Amino acid sequence: MMGEGLAAFLPNLAMAFGTYVVGTSSPGPANMAIMRNALSHGRAGGLATAFGVISGSLIWGIACAVGLGAALARMPQLLNALGVVGGCYLIFLGWKALKTAMAGRPAELGAASDAAGKTGPGHRNLYLYGLGLHLTNPKAMLVWMSIIAIGLPAGADDLLLPVVIVAGCATLGVIIFCTYALVFSAPAMMRGYLRATVPINLVIAVLFAVAGAGLVLNSVKPVLASLTG
Repeated sequence: MMGEGLAAFLPNLAMAFGTYVVGTSSPGPANMAIMRNALSHGRAGGLATAFGVISGSLIWGIACAVGLGAALARMPQLLNALGVVGGCYLIFLGWKALKTAMAGRPAELGAASDAAGKTGPGHRNLYLYGLGLHLTNPKAMLVWMSIIAIGLPAGADDLLLPVVIVAGCATLGVIIFCTYALVFSAPAMMRGYLRATVPINLVIAVLFAVAGAGLVLNSVKPVLASLTG
């Protein structure tokens, strides 16, 4: 299939890219984290979180493209442990959002942005925040496995194809996640956030907590089933 070139795989690539767009555009922990940090720390903070998420997604994509994802999928104990860690991390993020809600409304718009580098956790920490969020989410790996499977039909031996899939999805991820950061860091959005800091962070706290608890429960369920079986 090397001789046929990438043109023969355009339908598979289109399906793979479409799957990635749907998965990354849909509301989820990564998008919520970017949205919250863009609202509370401004454009630079939102973009730092977005690039952390993008880096985590790229790492999973490369791992699945070279076959590490399939190897991990054959080790359910490791995936379950990763799910527990990721779920606990989401619950921790929910607790941080709850603390922000309990702190009340900032006094002015400047308090909601660390653009000047004087407030907030710092761009490096926000990048690591997004990176950790994505790397501890086993669902991200499973999504990448499905994308690679869709983009690589049975019998495909074009070595360039996995590179095109990962690079294309990474480009789409930059567009989608950075759009979230830019949209929610707009002044009008930040003013709205200042007026509704408490309810917004309460909702985010609940969503993170529910997502984290669900991930933990789904990860420990097989272990409990084997013990009770």
